[in-house]
Amino acid sequence: MNGTPSGSGGGAATAGAAQEDLAKLEQGVVGLLEQLRKVGLTVLDFEGAAQKGLYDGVNEVAEHLHTIDGMASTFSGVDVSQDLLRYIDEGKSPQLFLKECFDKVDSSSASQQDTSAGFADFHDKLLAEVSAEWPDALSEVTTAAEAGSK
Repeated sequence: MNGTPSGSGGGAATAGAAQEDLAKLEQGVVGLLEQLRKVGLTVLDFEGAAQKGLYDGVNEVAEHLHTIDGMASTFSGVDVSQDLLRYIDEGKSPQLFLKECFDKVDSSSASQQDTSAGFADFHDKLLAEVSAEWPDALSEVTTAAEAGSK
């Protein structure tokens, strides 16, 4: 996942421009959300006299969307995980997304270690059982197992 605007090839000047682009995008999105909130309140309390205010609010929403859409080419190289978008749609904080991803990896790693340890224990017990039942055949089984694992 590439998290910087396209055209950021390195260097302090490019990093500064990328930060400025991100700040402009954030400002545009915050402005859009605030205007949507205002339009929503206007709709809830709608009266005939509020029609001009509603019309102006919808126009401002359109202007914010146009501004954000105009910045799309600046961020064309940025890929956002669909899982992250779903996470945000569920109303969860995007800052916690990475923490939960690490927790899942840690849990999976621990589970795989447990499984690996279980197979090692099984191998040891099977080897002990085979050697107890067929002490003469142990070398043949070991040779066949080593040949099969190659």
